[in-house]
Amino acid sequence: MKNSEIHNEDMAAALAAAISLKGAGEPAPMLKFSCRCGKHITAPVDAAGRKGYCPKCKNGLTVPRWGAANILAIRCSCGQDISPELLPDGRGRCPACSRGVAIESSLMRTTSPLLLSLLIAVPVILAVLVIYILVS
Repeated sequence: MKNSEIHNEDMAAALAAAISLKGAGEPAPMLKFSCRCGKHITAPVDAAGRKGYCPKCKNGLTVPRWGAANILAIRCSCGQDISPELLPDGRGRCPACSRGVAIESSLMRTTSPLLLSLLIAVPVILAVLVIYILVS
């Protein structure tokens, strides 16, 4: 067994240990996301924010938080992949089995206060500049 295979197995075991069971014998939902190389990777929702390696390209990666652009789907415990568009706020029902699916708020992607400030300030500054140009 190669060293990289051992490392990938260790990472898989660590990610599996992060699963919190949502009921008797029922596994937690899984995130399906993509690496920069295009490899589709599946990890427990509870592993969001943890670091690991892509099994294909071996580049370091972080399991994305819900709402990140590279999330392809969330996999229900019944095996159905659910599109992020069906769970915009991280909550909804599986279309196959009707189970409730919920992502804890701590595992969701958040926008930093600085970014929010910039998103508000830039249009205001541009509006002031346009008014100044039109008046002068």
